Amino acid sequence: MTWIALGALGILGLLWTVRPRRRELVLNSWLTVTASAVTDLAGAETASVAGVSRARARLRGSASKPALKLTLWLTADADPARVRRTVEADVLAGVRSALGVTNLPTTLHLRTPRRERTE
Repeated sequence: MTWIALGALGILGLLWTVRPRRRELVLNSWLTVTASAVTDLAGAETASVAGVSRARARLRGSASKPALKLTLWLTADADPARVRRTVEADVLAGVRSALGVTNLPTTLHLRTPRRERTE
């Protein structure tokens, strides 16, 4: 019976060591932020912009040189130029401030709704 328990503990330990690790950004000596916290913030802030129906954020790069990829699904009446300006002025400024960086390379993908075919 003890061999079974030891084997189970060994398997659990092995699974724990090979589990996917969360990316962490060490902002300074006393603050560490997970990448998912940053992308959750960026995604929620972007989704609240007028003309955006849904947003997804991904963090790329390294902790010292992070980069952001934003994918936005626009509403039918959205003004893409206005959405881009708002994201740059409000959302990205907040994310840069939260990360403590002055430069955050960002890729912005705008998805427009499909138009219905009229025949």
